[in-house]
Amino acid sequence: MYTILVVDDDQIDRINFKRNLLRNSELGTYDILEASTGRDALKIAEGSNLHCLLLDYHLPDYTGDDFIRAFRENETLKDIPIIIMTGQSDETIAINSLKLGAKDYLTKGDLSDEYFCKTISDCIKQQENLKKIEVSHQQIKFVASHDHLTGLVNRSHFETCTKNALSSSKRHKKSFSVMFLDLDHFKYVNDTFGHDMGDSLLIEVATRLKSNFREEDIIARFGGDEFAVLLPDASQSPLLGKKAEDIINILSAPYKIKGHELNINASIGIACFPESGDTFESLLKSADLAMYIAKLSGKGTYKFHSNEINVEISFRNKIQSELNKAIEYDQLRLLFQTQIDMNSNAIVGLEALLRWDHPDYKQISPLEIIQLAEGSGLIKNIGMWVIQQACLEFKEWQSFEDNNINLLINISTIQLADKMFFSQVDEVVKKHKLNAKNINLEICENAVSDNNTKVMENLSKLKEAGFEVSIDDFGKGGSSLEKLIHLPITALKIDKDFISDLNCMSPLIKCIINLSNNFGLKVMAEGVETESQLEFLKQHGCHIVQGYYYSKPSKICNIKSNY
Repeated sequence: MYTILVVDDDQIDRINFKRNLLRNSELGTYDILEASTGRDALKIAEGSNLHCLLLDYHLPDYTGDDFIRAFRENETLKDIPIIIMTGQSDETIAINSLKLGAKDYLTKGDLSDEYFCKTISDCIKQQENLKKIEVSHQQIKFVASHDHLTGLVNRSHFETCTKNALSSSKRHKKSFSVMFLDLDHFKYVNDTFGHDMGDSLLIEVATRLKSNFREEDIIARFGGDEFAVLLPDASQSPLLGKKAEDIINILSAPYKIKGHELNINASIGIACFPESGDTFESLLKSADLAMYIAKLSGKGTYKFHSNEINVEISFRNKIQSELNKAIEYDQLRLLFQTQIDMNSNAIVGLEALLRWDHPDYKQISPLEIIQLAEGSGLIKNIGMWVIQQACLEFKEWQSFEDNNINLLINISTIQLADKMFFSQVDEVVKKHKLNAKNINLEICENAVSDNNTKVMENLSKLKEAGFEVSIDDFGKGGSSLEKLIHLPITALKIDKDFISDLNCMSPLIKCIINLSNNFGLKVMAEGVETESQLEFLKQHGCHIVQGYYYSKPSKICNIKSNY
């Protein structure tokens, strides 16, 4: 049953509205309440579960504008839709009412019974749909920001919290600390007792951690047996050392799980701001390096980050300097992974993936290449090389096959924020005589999270020029659903970690697919490796997939020969 409140000082109008609603209801039975003043209406509304409010604009004690303001200021009433009713058509009143939050504006004399009732039912339906979308959005936000197993926050949300702490600490000249924690011998538990036992152990570890840190401390699980803790306003070494020691002792107490008694230890690395870093990445790296030294020291202990640990950072800097010459020495190359249409089973896309063949350290991981490039300021040069090389090789593909296949290129947020980015990409595409509609630029959620003006300008220009733009690794960034809907994007790619953990993440994946389809966005999934993953995605409406189930990344010439 839907409850409607009719607010009108004219009793005849109230009777007519009530009779029309009861006679022409599209949604079943209405419970119709009445009020003749704004003051009475507010009291009734606060004590009722309203679905819609019909408001006469001219009341004895309120104008329609004043009533809407009072209604919207009430936290419990602000989301209830209001429909304004007046005896005469007045465009100024209509515009003001809608600006203040009214859902619709009707003129009594020009109103048919059928149109009146349809307006009410449509308003209620729209509000219900908005609530469903909001619930789904909140579910996505929670799942995207929390670890599904332990309920702790995940790495992405921990990063957000740490960056907030950095901003606050820099502004107020305060210190804080980060702990990085890794369980010793956890692999033995998994290998000996199975992953179910390992999961139960992780849940118990999370419970002990939550019980032994302050409410303001942020505890996260990064994956596997790695945890991190953000401790605001905590930087004194003796106190932090004592806290780390206490946590190690608490976690080393025996665990009784499923009839077995398990014993593990934990190693902890500690990094303090500003001594050990002034960015999220540098602080986490410092804590991680300190934890690594703690493990080398015999495990079950803790270490503070210090200058001695920076030997590892020096090595990283060496690699970073060599990356500057990677293009000159022809050490970079591209591999391509095919994308498959779920309906036709045909190749519909090729994603370009960067590789670095280092002469001394063999192949360096793509993630590390990007991190090194972004950290050294080389990302624009390397990113442009990727675009140029990908277009060159893709043009050769198009001369071999049809033009219905898309080229997917990953774009860094730094590239997208460059004012010259669009003109450079557009020039490369035209140089190779490619069609913009066949070029899909993949960006991460974080690229659009802060409403960067240059990013938004480039996205708009790309859309106008016909380029496809998709959100990569969707689900990890916690993007606002409302924001995504209004972005010039054409597709979402579900994060591969969600696909690999299908048993736990299937509700989120289904939610992403359903919402994307509702808003006309193409849905892609990466990291598909098994038949069961493929069937699940196909059953729930995913459009395009890629992963080892179909092919590993390879040279484009090898794809041609097997096409």
